[in-house]
Amino acid sequence: MKIQLINIKTPDGKLTIETPRAFFGLTAADELTVTPNADHEEYIHFADLSPRPKFYIQQRTGNIVAGIDLDHLVFANTSITLFNSSVLEAASQYPYYSQESEPEEWELAAEALERALYRIDPLAVEPGTYWYEFRWSVAIGDYME
Repeated sequence: MKIQLINIKTPDGKLTIETPRAFFGLTAADELTVTPNADHEEYIHFADLSPRPKFYIQQRTGNIVAGIDLDHLVFANTSITLFNSSVLEAASQYPYYSQESEPEEWELAAEALERALYRIDPLAVEPGTYWYEFRWSVAIGDYME
């Protein structure tokens, strides 16, 4: 799977980030938007995940988080650079297995992906994170070629 990285800017052009144009259900936003949560902490929206979740950069920390809204977020990566590296790694391993594969092969593929993602960003594969859930989707056969 080939991933194209693109630049997205805020409407005023003051901030630009590089992010994947598309990755499975993820699609880059047309422009960066800054949105505060209820506590006035700012998040930069940069991508959507079909059907509803969005990806954000937590402005205070630089962490990448995802969620259906700013009150329901899960951690993805410690930076946009490591998020991009994680996407590129996950894409480079696809297809994870064939249509004829068995559950044991699914788990082996998931373990290989988890090890690779751990080398990029160890916190990204902790329980409850975006990549942890992605890894389990691979393990149950959701990503056949």
